[in-house]
Amino acid sequence: MTTDHSFQVTANQQGSDFEKYTALWLRFNGWAVHGAHTKRHGSTVDIEAFDPDGVLHLIECKGSDGTSKRLPGLSDGTTVKVCIGVAYYLASMGVEHPYTVFTSHVPNPGTLPEKMLDRALIDGVIDSVKAI
Repeated sequence: MTTDHSFQVTANQQGSDFEKYTALWLRFNGWAVHGAHTKRHGSTVDIEAFDPDGVLHLIECKGSDGTSKRLPGLSDGTTVKVCIGVAYYLASMGVEHPYTVFTSHVPNPGTLPEKMLDRALIDGVIDSVKAI
């Protein structure tokens, strides 16, 4: 039986592992990782990286291996809410760098998480979502 504490430890480890994997993916694909866990208006940005064209992106990492009691990546509604909440907050504070989300899993088609994410993309508070 999984306790809430062991669930949180496992979830934190999976999140940390996904951030490391994302940083490796970025470097392999020509991005220059500039910083990790930086603060922007009180909110923590997982990774700051320059894309191959030299544009600085604020990167949010949402991923897991699927063994948690929650749905993995952006297929979990609560995870999507947190992600877009930070995106709207940073946009409201005037942060103009693209906010890019890397995920292990995208929302299932037609679900509320997909609709919420689509709205944030349409509104321009999230620049893009990349599944890796």
